[in-house]
Amino acid sequence: MEPARRSFLQAAIGGAVFGAASNAPARVEPLPSLREAAARADLLFGSDSDVEITKAPKPYADLFIQNCDLLAPQLSWSMVAPSQHGPDPFRQDPNIAFAQAHRLRLTGAHLLWHENIPPWFARLKYRSEAVQAVKRHIVSMTARYRPIVYSWNVVNEAIEPGDGRSDGMRRSPFLTLLGDDYIATSFQMAREAAPDAMLVYNDYGFESRRRGSEARRTALLKLLDRLQNARVPIDAVGLQSHLKLDGSRMDAVAYRAFLRDISGRGLAIIISELDVLDLGHASDNAELDANVGACYSEFLGTALDEPAVAAVVTWGLCDRYTWLTPSRDRHYARRDGLPNRPLPFDIHFQPKPAFYAVLSALQHAPPRRRV
Repeated sequence: MEPARRSFLQAAIGGAVFGAASNAPARVEPLPSLREAAARADLLFGSDSDVEITKAPKPYADLFIQNCDLLAPQLSWSMVAPSQHGPDPFRQDPNIAFAQAHRLRLTGAHLLWHENIPPWFARLKYRSEAVQAVKRHIVSMTARYRPIVYSWNVVNEAIEPGDGRSDGMRRSPFLTLLGDDYIATSFQMAREAAPDAMLVYNDYGFESRRRGSEARRTALLKLLDRLQNARVPIDAVGLQSHLKLDGSRMDAVAYRAFLRDISGRGLAIIISELDVLDLGHASDNAELDANVGACYSEFLGTALDEPAVAAVVTWGLCDRYTWLTPSRDRHYARRDGLPNRPLPFDIHFQPKPAFYAVLSALQHAPPRRRV
């Protein structure tokens, strides 16, 4: 990031913006829109929701309408097709109706993900059965949602260098049942069924200085090379960005080079699941919010410098509905007992420093061609 821009973003996060903490006076002027700020740089902005939007308090729906182009729906395989012989999809995310009503397009639903496989699939004995099951799922899902889809995560989280394979691939039921070429086959199926959708490979763990991030970056780039050498129809890479303030730091230099490596392969990039978990030593909510906002600023200030980034999707809009709670995973508990505050808006739907950090990063992102 050039020095002038870095200074501007740091000033925006470190200055009067922090008056927007939850104990500030109620705002009078309408907030700027993240969607509109993104559009000025030819970016798209969106979010997921773990709750049914129309059953939440109205301000929650208003946040989506005001700020989002995209909705990341909950459409993983075991959720939508619990039976091998029933219709696929048997269930759908109730928020899709809201998205259609307000002209939000869908992004990020995983077609294949090792953590959300129907139990019946893992019991299949023959490769031919597994191939047919995958094809049926991909074809039915892409056909059902084709009119409103921006992008599909065709495969999610298929690399795991720690599993010890020379190619860095995760040892999963898909690999076992379908073979080493299952990612290529899945993308080819998806392209035939959804010729106009952006087809995405999605994964995590690339941005930090933690041990293992470099191995993950290398494994992903090697996977992309194998896919492109085989002429697999992949359009983009989704980079989950579940950031943590736990003593580790972002490796901005390595991450910037990584984004260039992806872009140099002719692929678009989606920042696909952005949030910030602060497990540090903040003394109160104001300090916690300041730390989280600064993390958003540093990350997006680096990521959005890359013109191949086409969209930013946060993993939730407000802290009331974050998935980062100790009730879901004890590792999300802060030692001081404070609730996590990882998202742009607080539990009362009010903007926090994180909101202004995202807004400033979008407002100062170099323009690019929308994908």
